[in-house]
Amino acid sequence: MMNEKISVVVPVYNTERFLSGAVNSLRNQSYENLEIILVDDGSPDGSPMLCDRLAAEDERIRVIHKQNEGVSRARYDGVCAATGKYLTFVDSDDTVDVTYVETLLAAIKEFDADVATCGHRVLTDDGTNEEEYCFQSGTMCLSAEGTLNQMFYDQCCSTALCAKLFRTEWLREIAPSDLVLGEDSYICLRYFLRCRRLAHTGVCLYTYYQRSDSAMHASANLKFYDYIRLYDMLLPEFSEKQPGCMLAFYNRMVEKNFVVFLKLAGDKTVPPEMMQHIRENIRKYRGFALKDSKSHLRTKAACLLSSFGMPAVAACYKLFERLH
Repeated sequence: MMNEKISVVVPVYNTERFLSGAVNSLRNQSYENLEIILVDDGSPDGSPMLCDRLAAEDERIRVIHKQNEGVSRARYDGVCAATGKYLTFVDSDDTVDVTYVETLLAAIKEFDADVATCGHRVLTDDGTNEEEYCFQSGTMCLSAEGTLNQMFYDQCCSTALCAKLFRTEWLREIAPSDLVLGEDSYICLRYFLRCRRLAHTGVCLYTYYQRSDSAMHASANLKFYDYIRLYDMLLPEFSEKQPGCMLAFYNRMVEKNFVVFLKLAGDKTVPPEMMQHIRENIRKYRGFALKDSKSHLRTKAACLLSSFGMPAVAACYKLFERLH
């Protein structure tokens, strides 16, 4: 049925400047039967009052005011309050195109899929630098194994929660993690493990704004270690439920370990045991990336260099940055 209620969960924290734009992009959807849940995560700015004003303007908007517990918990509280069969997440400083919900729901119905995805575009604060990630043309349907095998090589969709329409009931069964970075990937990947079929649309309908003051760009480098924890946490479940995508999983895992190592190298605040764990991960799993025909050339080069020691990887990376 193409007129069933769709829930939209919008976690809100210190985004008073952008919230109206995000909510208005939802109020103007071509698909009108929406439940828009604004989860105020204890914002110290004017966001709580703005949430209430927006709710007074549109009966489809509900507001949850709560103490600050982080975005992962805010999303989960929104999921638990949702009454729609399907649910999508929209960040409070992002926007969606007018056919966003309609297109995703139509893809789910067309293929009897458990989730639908679309492409997204990334804009910087001033809107001058735009990149589009549409991944493929047209609409297609893949199994969970097919999706994961493509996704880990950046060929299908991202691991973020944005630009996707999920089954609400299934999201309720995934408890939030304590991750700061990668918490959305943790939920998304665990959800994908349960899916039979996933529908992917080749259009960009979600606009992600890259803010210089966001958690992703915060100066505390130690947060990036969460990406190591993310794949360590998921490894046992992936090994058990999706053995057919483990080569792709190991390749992505090795890539993330290299990225985080280079991010943290030279930072004296990082505990030595963390850096040692990253080095051990790379030694343990680099063989999978080396024999993977789909692995990026840069990943294979980093794996080969790491056999001479991680300082060699860091030195080559610094040289590459100077030359470019």
